[in-house]
Amino acid sequence: MAIIVMEVPEKVKDLEDLLQLCRDFGAEDSCLLSRSIHQLVLMPNDFDICGTLPLQDIVREAIDQSDISPLMEPYCSGESEGREEDVSGRELVPMKDVLLDYLNYLTRAFGSLLQCYGHNLARQRDKLLRQCLEEFGVLHADAEKIEMEIEARARNSQDSKQQPQQQVRPVLSNFLLFHLLQLMYYHFDLGFRLELFVPYEFVFHFYSHIFPNRLMFIA
Repeated sequence: MAIIVMEVPEKVKDLEDLLQLCRDFGAEDSCLLSRSIHQLVLMPNDFDICGTLPLQDIVREAIDQSDISPLMEPYCSGESEGREEDVSGRELVPMKDVLLDYLNYLTRAFGSLLQCYGHNLARQRDKLLRQCLEEFGVLHADAEKIEMEIEARARNSQDSKQQPQQQVRPVLSNFLLFHLLQLMYYHFDLGFRLELFVPYEFVFHFYSHIFPNRLMFIA
């Protein structure tokens, strides 16, 4: 129980630390009672961490710490205003609103993931496969679409102003891909902890899943 009192207040402001804390707590010799108390302390109401810090702010800060593209920065900082049109003159949904809606979906996905870590290891593995991996896969595809839309709108604006074109760096999609691969790695890690694999399968899993992911994290 000491980890709840000592470490939760120190690690709730960083998304990576928060996820790692929940994974480590669920992986230890925790019982149903301790996991329930940990979840109640962490998210006593909706998605407010410790009841005071919105999870959406933590997720947004994690994205802002990435190398934001100059074309995306106005939308992420809320500075983009005014009417946007496509090449045919049709009014477009403001990209600021699109990103805000996406951030809401992303926050709910991370909230569900934190709640998933409150289950026992077998239930975690089942929920990761059935829900979390699918949600993050859809969010990654949506992130790629948003980046393509930002680049298309920027290209139209730059063409009209005869400015040199800039390219949108895949900040959102890379952010989602990183967490998606982490979930895949954790899913296989749970399989080893629960002793679901027989020895002759170890080599296959190592070279097809674990070894490539380790190379990615090193790179």
